[in-house]
Amino acid sequence: MIYNEVKSFDNSLHVALTSVEKEDLSENSIIEIIQDGFKYGKEVIRYSKVVISRKPKPLESKPEPEDVEVEEIKTIDTPSEEGKKEKSNST
Repeated sequence: MIYNEVKSFDNSLHVALTSVEKEDLSENSIIEIIQDGFKYGKEVIRYSKVVISRKPKPLESKPEPEDVEVEEIKTIDTPSEEGKKEKSNST
């Protein structure tokens, strides 16, 4: 069920299952009812399960990369496969 009118989230009546970023709605407005709730007099028998709105996070600017020093990695030459074969044939 989707609300046609904007209703505000009330934690004494609703359980928010998730939230969705919406710029056109105020924060904590109910967007969709997943499961209806029930009251008996003033007592809540089952809370309504709802989806609510939230304001979008402001866009973050990417930090400029810092100058990173690159160090040279020295490798140790290992005997090639041919060198290994020559040693094993000579013995």
